[in-house]
Amino acid sequence: MFNATVLADALHLRNGPQVRHTSLGLLHRGDGLTVTDLDPGGTWMHVTDAVGRMGWCSARYVLPVTSAPSPWMEVAVREIGIKRNGDDMVPPEHPRIQEYLASVN
Repeated sequence: MFNATVLADALHLRNGPQVRHTSLGLLHRGDGLTVTDLDPGGTWMHVTDAVGRMGWCSARYVLPVTSAPSPWMEVAVREIGIKRNGDDMVPPEHPRIQEYLASVN
């Protein structure tokens, strides 16, 4: 799908897309990854690291790498997990959601 880099000082590579899954080892800040899949919620990424280890890591601590950096990408990555509906999520009238909606057609 795309390449990415680890933002966290240490990030668990897990055998499944949840914290309850076993850690396969640690990834470190600046490590390069190839993202091959996302979980349905978009909060976990299936990745392969530089030495060929495959597993899942939290998307919150990974920044996609693009050949032509987009100014909005860093902001978008920081907003991973913000959702529109539900008890623990941002309601649709939240100013950030309104700002997003006003900036697109």
